[in-house]
Amino acid sequence: MLGIGFADTAEEIDEVRGPHNSYIYPLLNTGVIAGSLYIGALVYALGQGIRKRWTPWNAYAVGLATAIFLYMGFESLFLGGLSVSSIMLGLALALLLYSPEADGPVTDIRSKFDIR
Repeated sequence: MLGIGFADTAEEIDEVRGPHNSYIYPLLNTGVIAGSLYIGALVYALGQGIRKRWTPWNAYAVGLATAIFLYMGFESLFLGGLSVSSIMLGLALALLLYSPEADGPVTDIRSKFDIR
């Protein structure tokens, strides 16, 4: 229920190598509650991308995120890492969650920040 913590997962489950699945690994390490929140956040981001107005750019973002989510079933990667896969996951989630209707289109960097 609480998970094993960030110990050696392979040793804890009596395997040679740990699970290569980004959906099982958080459940083992952090437990059912935190692991479910992590997976729920991924599902929420994909749902937000699918519900947006359908444009070629949105289709690209949803397709990229879907491909990365499928890849996550065979490899362990998380937000916050410095691997190429983790950075692509972060970018795909940002594309899914960005809403030009709510945030306004980015036309100039000065429009988003107070630069002095």
